[in-house]
Amino acid sequence: MTGRRGPSRGGDRAIVGVRTRGALKRRSIARAILERRGAQWREQRADAVVVPVTVSRRRCPRGQVEAGPAGHVRAGGNARRASAERPQDIREKRERFMELGIFLNYDGAVPVAREAERLGFAYALAPEGFRSDAVSVLGAVAASTERIRLAPGVMQIPARTPVMTALAAATLDGLSGGRFCLGLGVSNPDVSRGWYGVDFDAPLARAREYVEVVRLALTGGPVRYSGEHFRLPPPGTREAAHLRAAPVRADIPIYLAGVGRRSLELAGEIADGWIGVFCPPERLAESLGHVRAGRARAGKGLEGFEVMPSIPIGVGDDPERAAEPLRPYFANFIGMGSRERSVYFTLAASMGFGAAAEEIHDRCHAGDRAGAARAVPFELIDRTSLVGDAKRISARMAEYAAAGVTTLGLTSLATSLDGHLETLRVAEEALRLQRG
Repeated sequence: MTGRRGPSRGGDRAIVGVRTRGALKRRSIARAILERRGAQWREQRADAVVVPVTVSRRRCPRGQVEAGPAGHVRAGGNARRASAERPQDIREKRERFMELGIFLNYDGAVPVAREAERLGFAYALAPEGFRSDAVSVLGAVAASTERIRLAPGVMQIPARTPVMTALAAATLDGLSGGRFCLGLGVSNPDVSRGWYGVDFDAPLARAREYVEVVRLALTGGPVRYSGEHFRLPPPGTREAAHLRAAPVRADIPIYLAGVGRRSLELAGEIADGWIGVFCPPERLAESLGHVRAGRARAGKGLEGFEVMPSIPIGVGDDPERAAEPLRPYFANFIGMGSRERSVYFTLAASMGFGAAAEEIHDRCHAGDRAGAARAVPFELIDRTSLVGDAKRISARMAEYAAAGVTTLGLTSLATSLDGHLETLRVAEEALRLQRG
């Protein structure tokens, strides 16, 4: 009976009325919680050490789908005025500063996220892959933090139906008080087929439709969609999906991961941000050119668009020793799947490391992962990572800021919880050194 108009009998109408009043009361409570948490968020934001970039930026959460999100870290003096509206409806235009995010490991995610929040990081992101899913980790972090923005980095499109992804996003957004942003990626052919049994034909066309269905579901209305890859409800079925999660935001920011030209253009066209990988500062101009082309296709510019490369970080006085824990990370990506279909293998080769990429790939597929890690050139790590002490890392951060990065997503590959926490502190120190 819920969700349908009551019949003419007074008793049934009364039951429907009670349920309606109950639903309205629950929504009012949810809205009050969001407003209270939004007020606490504004009051508790500490002044952060930042690297200036001279563009304008709106805050996340925000109230329009086409406006891009931002983290909560700010420069001193840019306080937001209180408002009776929900936090996501409050907007401000300000000078933009590069912020920091941290990609979490599931074992230690909560203490690392708490420390990142204390230090003023803008984002805590949960990867999804061989070790853990993103939703479970972010649920734990949402319950243990108050201000830091949360995002998967990234949820794999073949792993879930778009409506289930929308439901997870709405739930995490509600649990976190409006701090959730949705990161999505197409995965790769071998994982899509081998893990999820989903063909990898036309992955970008599928991603476009996937995002459209997610956005439709987040409106809270019935999901009726007829596309080439998704038809909801399917022929012969009348029941349409209809999210009841409260609160549901139609404007939860969506970020797309991508490496190639067409995936970057798609991110610019349909998403609110881009999550990159293996991104040296000198290649960002080319990457952002493709993003701009997509934005222009949608009649938009880069203002409000999140540019978040995932950057491995290793700290220590000796850069080469600091890079050692990063070697298995690079070997895993370069050795993944077949070399003909691997975007990571192709990217390493395009950067001038073709011979090394072939050796890494061969060793991985022979079961010699330790040898594959040893074969990763330090020069490749150094070009695409932050390695060394705070002073050296600070100089590299400045290059990323100048290239147009809005949030630098750090991947800590330390081997202990204490090592992860120390990495966060060195990164924060590097920003303070950059400020001068």
